[in-house]
Amino acid sequence: MKKISVMMLVALFAATTITTGCFSKRQVVKANTPPEGEKQDDDSAFTAREEITKTYQLPANAMVGVYSINGAIDVTTSDSDQAEIHILRLARTKDTFEKQKAVIKFNDNELKIYGNQRDREFGIWDHVTGDDEVRTRVTLKLPRKIEFHTWRVNGQVKLGEIEGSVEAGNINGKLLIAKAVGSVNFNNINGKVEAGIANLNKDGIEIHQINGNIDLKFLDDVNANVEAHGLNGRVNAEIPNVKVEKQERQYYRATIGSGGPEISVGRMNGNLTLLSAGQTAKGEKQAEPETSPDTNKKRVVDKIAKELHAK
Repeated sequence: MKKISVMMLVALFAATTITTGCFSKRQVVKANTPPEGEKQDDDSAFTAREEITKTYQLPANAMVGVYSINGAIDVTTSDSDQAEIHILRLARTKDTFEKQKAVIKFNDNELKIYGNQRDREFGIWDHVTGDDEVRTRVTLKLPRKIEFHTWRVNGQVKLGEIEGSVEAGNINGKLLIAKAVGSVNFNNINGKVEAGIANLNKDGIEIHQINGNIDLKFLDDVNANVEAHGLNGRVNAEIPNVKVEKQERQYYRATIGSGGPEISVGRMNGNLTLLSAGQTAKGEKQAEPETSPDTNKKRVVDKIAKELHAK
């Protein structure tokens, strides 16, 4: 028994020494690393840069989808039929772009953008250490009359006015939508959701698995049924003509106006606020208008003048 114990101790010591040696060797090879081998979290370490710019002509009511993005998505819309795509990708080395590509697929009525199509050449160690990480910024100028889908995004998603439905899911960041027409479907979002809704149709609104507050702003008169279950938060109905039928712990049911399409909310950790156009959720301030340097200077001068006059 003593021999076996001694052998086990020797083996354990040898394994510890080898492991320590391996990590020490990697720290020597990787120059200018942060303390304790941690990687820098800002973009300064991502010196390799790739930019993709494309333009397509889209028909009315086309579907645009953006998927697998490690970064922010910013979409503006207009009455044009042109889809302008700008993708900025950042990595630690240029080799990463060859192994992990951005892909754009287009046909007559569908435009799909994939941020990272991973190549199997990446090793487990690269994935663990983050050497294969690609950070992406997607900026789109799209026609207003489209349907928009986005899934698997690690960053904020900001959409302008879209005269069609919106589906969004698996997002780690805020979801901001100026306007969606018809219906919306939000699922598995870790962040606040703000959405303007117009012309709610029979498909209604589906919202599930949200970790954050939700503000739904109805841009016109609305008739709907609201049901929320598995709710860890409050429902604040700040629009007129709301009749609450049942409200208890983790459950809420109400009718807006004469009733109609379903607004279904499930498994949410946050507050749901229903607003009309022009309203701001209680506790939140209206955004202050931007001012020019001259305007700010005038304010300072006026303030000083008032103080001198008071003396």
